[in-house]
Amino acid sequence: MECKNIKKKLIFLVEKSLGPDEEKQLLFHLESCASCREQYEFFKGIENLIIEKKSKDVSPYFFTKLSGRLESISSPEQSELRPAWIRIMHGGILAMIIIVAIISGFLLGKNDSKYSNNKQTAKKTDNTIQKEFSVYDNQFADNFPTY
Repeated sequence: MECKNIKKKLIFLVEKSLGPDEEKQLLFHLESCASCREQYEFFKGIENLIIEKKSKDVSPYFFTKLSGRLESISSPEQSELRPAWIRIMHGGILAMIIIVAIISGFLLGKNDSKYSNNKQTAKKTDNTIQKEFSVYDNQFADNFPTY
């Protein structure tokens, strides 16, 4: 076999997924080829690291810490879940406030006619006051010297 084909099959040799005949051929080649043997040892080292990482024991407090974090995260979501009647009441209260605001706006608009009559009376009073002051101003205008 060529080294190119052997290197393609090395990962399968490491995983032990080859047939017994093919495995014997690859091991025989590895005894004579340093390059392929180096590649095989590299793959074997990677597999050993993976196995070592998988077999590490989990801290005995891991589950306790994890469940505490999950509870702290899930608590705000539970407070968001309110019964349907409370959500309906909130919508109803908002609708009532809007209706009261619209009705009070109409009522205030009707009362504006009273104030417009008062505005007309105030304009008449202002005109008479201005006329009186202009008369007084003309009377005293003669007393001031002109330059």
